[in-house]
Parts: sequence; C-alpha cells; structure tokens
Amino acid sequence: MNLIPLDESVLVRVVASALAGDDSHFMSDEAIIRRSWPMLSYAAQGRIARDIADALASGREFRRVTSTLLKKLHEDIVSEAIDRANGEVFEPDQGYPSPTELRHLAAFRGTARELIEFAQTLWRNGAGCSVEEVTDLWGKPQFKASFVTGGWSGCESVMSVLLSTLAVMYYDTWGRGGLHEFLFRPSQFDGEPMDWSFPSASPAQRDILAELRDQVATLESKLAEATA
Repeated sequence: MNLIPLDESVLVRVVASALAGDDSHFMSDEAIIRRSWPMLSYAAQGRIARDIADALASGREFRRVTSTLLKKLHEDIVSEAIDRANGEVFEPDQGYPSPTELRHLAAFRGTARELIEFAQTLWRNGAGCSVEEVTDLWGKPQFKASFVTGGWSGCESVMSVLLSTLAVMYYDTWGRGGLHEFLFRPSQFDGEPMDWSFPSASPAQRDILAELRDQVATLESKLAEATA
C-alpha cells in the first residue's frame, strides 16, 4: 500500500510531543516515521527534521533506547534529506518526488506557466495533469491547469505544496478522485516571474520574506552539521 498510515499532521504532533515530554513510545513512533517518510510532504519532513535536530542539540536526557533511535534516525533519514535538499540533483524514487524537488517547488521562482510545467514533471503515477485554454462566462480567455492525483501519495505531496502556494490566489475547483483545478488570466499565466513561497505578498514583502526563509534554511543546515 502506498498510503501514509496516519495523517501527517498527527504524526508531526506525536513526534513533537514525544521529544518534548514522554518519550516512552518513541520506538513505535520511529518505525512509523521510517515507513511514512518518503510519502510525507516537504513541510512535514522539515518540521520533523527540525524537531529531531533540536532534540539532539538540547542536551535533554532521553531514555537510552530513545537516544539511540534519535541518533540513528538523524543519521539515516534526517541528515540525508537535508543533504539532498541542499543539493542540485533531483533524485526521484519509485515515482515519488524527492525532498529536493518538493523544496524547489515550494520555493519556486518564475511565472505561473513555469511553475505549472515544473509541477507536471513531478506528477508521476497520478491520473494526469493538463493545461488548456478556456473562456469565462463573458468569453474572455483563461488558462485552466488541472491535476488529478488518483489517490497516489506522491502526487498528493506535490499538491500539498501547490495548495500552500498556488492555491492562495488561483484555486478554482476540487472534485472527486483528487481533481484540483486552477484558473489564470493570460496576464497572470505568463506575467512577471514571482516568488511562489509568498504569492499574496507585495514585491517588497516577498524580498524580505525570501531573505528570512533563506537565512532559516542556512541555519537549519548548520545545525544539522553540528549535531550530526
């Protein structure tokens, strides 16, 4: 089965709770993390990675088995994900988008058309994606981008990123089978390149937010290196 065994937001909270307080069940948490990791969204992976790195750097006393599992998990999964996210090579794995690809999609800079085209390259094993020219009720031209996940968790990971960026301004329709549609006017589809991490921010705000995001990414990388 290519399904996440538990809602990823629940998994994030469970891991955070175990690392902040009662770690008596971390052995089972660790097994779920390993099984679910390739199918988690970039946001969930990043949160879990930060929580584990912070826990190792905090000096907190964990049970011996938890401490051992944390260090091994950081070595096998978290550090690898961070290294891949900082690299230039995209490494698709059995149809799933890699953390590198999802990171690039989440921080994409370009036109709406370029963003859609890149998202299409990540749409592996889903039920299809397409762009077509349509008209609105007044006969004015629009571009409609349609994505159908078909329940494939790799495509759901891509869509979770698009719903946090592209959907802020251009989401139009949701349908059965994982159908998601976005509508653009021609001037929006092929307009000025933009930073899709912050689609609703002003140009000045986007510059500030992008700089802060890059600073956080650098600090996370240094923290991972220091605690490896």
